[in-house]
Amino acid sequence: MVGAEMLWGAVTQIVIAIAMNRQEPIQDHQHRRATVRNLVRELGEDSIRRDFSEAQRLHAHFYHNDMPTELLSSAVAKTHALIDRLLPLSA
Repeated sequence: MVGAEMLWGAVTQIVIAIAMNRQEPIQDHQHRRATVRNLVRELGEDSIRRDFSEAQRLHAHFYHNDMPTELLSSAVAKTHALIDRLLPLSA
């Protein structure tokens, strides 16, 4: 599902923008996860971590096409919520 990968790409680009603003490294997935962990710790919002995990599942789904429809729909909704939550932090 191309849409799943596009959502993952949106999340990734937002996290990269946040990391750059904070002068954190951005070279790979590990650095992006570290930025997300820092945000969760600073904001006290574990939903960011959970929704980021759902976005990562969408990324894997693009390659494996293995998510049942109901899980896919839930992951898409959670990823949209994550984008809405993180986007203001990227400016």
